[in-house]
Amino acid sequence: MNMNKVRNYLPYFLVIPTFTVVMLLIAYPIFDVFRLSFTNLFLLRPGTGKFVGLNTFVSVLKDPVFLLVLKNTFIWIVLGAVLSMSIGIAIGYYLSFNFKINRFLRAVILIPWILPSVVSASTWQWMLNAQFGVINDLLKKLGLIEEGIGWLGDPRLAIYALTFILVWKNIPLISLLLSAAIQSVPISLLEAATIDGASGWQKFWRIIFPIISYTFLILTIVVLIWIIQEFVIIWVTTQGGPVNATHILPTYIYEMAFNNYRFGQAAALSVINILILISISVVYLWLFRKTSKTGVY
Repeated sequence: MNMNKVRNYLPYFLVIPTFTVVMLLIAYPIFDVFRLSFTNLFLLRPGTGKFVGLNTFVSVLKDPVFLLVLKNTFIWIVLGAVLSMSIGIAIGYYLSFNFKINRFLRAVILIPWILPSVVSASTWQWMLNAQFGVINDLLKKLGLIEEGIGWLGDPRLAIYALTFILVWKNIPLISLLLSAAIQSVPISLLEAATIDGASGWQKFWRIIFPIISYTFLILTIVVLIWIIQEFVIIWVTTQGGPVNATHILPTYIYEMAFNNYRFGQAAALSVINILILISISVVYLWLFRKTSKTGVY
């Protein structure tokens, strides 16, 4: 009888080390972020760190820079995801064809994604330089511009230039994943559509895309999570400048905490960021659960 009780409780004892590590490394930091978000902790001002309720969130929401950060974050996420997925599926569709050159392209295309983000961001920072950048030099030789454009120095252009870098880095993996999904489409369906006189666009839109739509949707949600957590590209190139024109939530949180030492406001911003991530995750889990029940992919 005692041995049976030991066997019943053995699985719980075995997961205690993992549970402890998770609580110490994940759960406690998240709890502490929520705790700090209700304080006015400012390391440069003695006597702060007291509980102030929702006042920290109110001050964050009233900050005009926060509205700009939200706008930049929206552009960063939406434009980055739309371009990444649309260009990715176009390239993935091409790579799904059995051309000889595609074997080479499938290997080479991964280079931008494999490169460390620091290396990619630094390289693009020089390429987009207003005076010495190769992009401006090429545009001048083509006669499209007369003077160099400050891609990263112009507040109106900077966030879009950085979004381009983000899309350039995300496209390779997205293309290969969608290419693999497209290649799983039964050839018999495509052959039947060809016999019926369907064009390439009709075969893609009416046969291929409906079959890979679930994969496309889930990959879109994963890409959204990748994008909203991206930090390196912006921090290496512009550090949120010029004039906060490229700050998104992760970079603004970092600046607020480690440059301005306002840990209370940084924690409040982190909670807002966490809520956005949770919202995206809830959508992902809802879609996964719905698909699992219906069996439709």
